[in-house]
Amino acid sequence: MSPSGDTCGRTLGLTWVHQHPGLCGPACATMILDARGIHVPLPQLWTDVKNNTPGPAGPANPGSLCGQFPKQVCEACGTTPFCWCSHPAALVATLNQHLQQPDYLEHVVAAESDATAHAVSSIDSGLAPVVLVYGLMHWVVMYGYRCDGSQGRTVTHVLIHDPADSPDIGELLTEGIPISDWHADYLSGGDCGHYKDAWVVLGAGYNVPAVKVSKYHSEGQLMKVLQPGVILDRARSEARRLLSDARWEVALKDARPGAPVLVRRLDGGAAYYIVPFERSDGLPTARLLFNGDTGDAGQAWGIQEPGANMPPWPSGAELIRKLNGREVAIQGRTIRLDASLLRETGPLVWRPCDQSYNKLLPFHEIQQGNDTLYLRVDGELFPELTRMSAGA
Repeated sequence: MSPSGDTCGRTLGLTWVHQHPGLCGPACATMILDARGIHVPLPQLWTDVKNNTPGPAGPANPGSLCGQFPKQVCEACGTTPFCWCSHPAALVATLNQHLQQPDYLEHVVAAESDATAHAVSSIDSGLAPVVLVYGLMHWVVMYGYRCDGSQGRTVTHVLIHDPADSPDIGELLTEGIPISDWHADYLSGGDCGHYKDAWVVLGAGYNVPAVKVSKYHSEGQLMKVLQPGVILDRARSEARRLLSDARWEVALKDARPGAPVLVRRLDGGAAYYIVPFERSDGLPTARLLFNGDTGDAGQAWGIQEPGANMPPWPSGAELIRKLNGREVAIQGRTIRLDASLLRETGPLVWRPCDQSYNKLLPFHEIQQGNDTLYLRVDGELFPELTRMSAGA
């Protein structure tokens, strides 16, 4: 994106790639290498990441999303170990191994704004950075940013390819992440291990600018959440804004907003609403996110091909009925689920975890007696939400 008027920024031409469970690092590497015309099979990149891992440390965790391998780095986080799938040193080495020159460096910084500055600098140099998000848990590729040139190049949005996004209908059209959400949500620093209180960016290593950004933090208290009617009005307004861009016509032109769905954060972040936009047949063609405290528009996802749709969400009651009679292992014992006894505890819930890195895949929190389980909106059931993996 070239500067125009008071807006500025840049985008790099990368194509989104979906990851296999635990393999966000190789998927990010594939996006970057493919853009350079270097095509390496993803299984080979995963082998390279494992071979380039610097060596074990600490107790292993068999629950790691990518399994266990001889040189895997594992670290302690309280009493629970977590294991790296794509360690930063391994991913840097793998990228440089396949590039014509060693372009990537590992930047470990002590502030969110510094991480964004390194990422923006890398994009300006033509090198898409790989950023560790959700407190060391997951890798994404930043392929662009937008800024306000009238305010001394203040970054307003970042553009990412998240390999954990849904592959059900191919690559979705996405809108940039507001910088406030990027800092308050995605760029949570490490809370334990070698990278405690640090942010990690893999990218170019020079010309780091002073990037102006804003931050918004919230405790996500439900008592502060705006009413659905306010969010619905914001959704209509945001849809009109998006439709000024012809790319959004397929997703939004013949769609109407459905009921806003509230999602409560389990990690202290701001609650958010998901507003589906649906065709006359009731199938969703777009989903827009809004901050529950401020009503500010966040990310948006939409179809690109006529006739496609995003995966619909069955109701919580419908999903619960399908669980009747199912046996589930929980806390070392097995229980049999009874749909007549299962109940939802309230709004949908979400936090970054092994079971979901995607805010579009929240959970129904359900209880049977004293047992709490998590039923993802696509129907997958989990006895708990875990963090056993990093760089996954």
